[in-house]
Amino acid sequence: MDQRRAADYLGVSTKWLERDRWIGASIPYVKIGRAVRYRATDLAAFVDRNMIAGGAK
Repeated sequence: MDQRRAADYLGVSTKWLERDRWIGASIPYVKIGRAVRYRATDLAAFVDRNMIAGGAK
């Protein structure tokens, strides 16, 4: 999916994704020419890796 759809999926800005790629890309991406694409499975894996379980009681 393109950067805008990926940002919507994650609830972040497109600038956040650009910064993530610039600092080392914790989310895998594919470049096709100048276009950046993300796989839905990689976005879901990123969400799973960053899930914080539980909460204050």
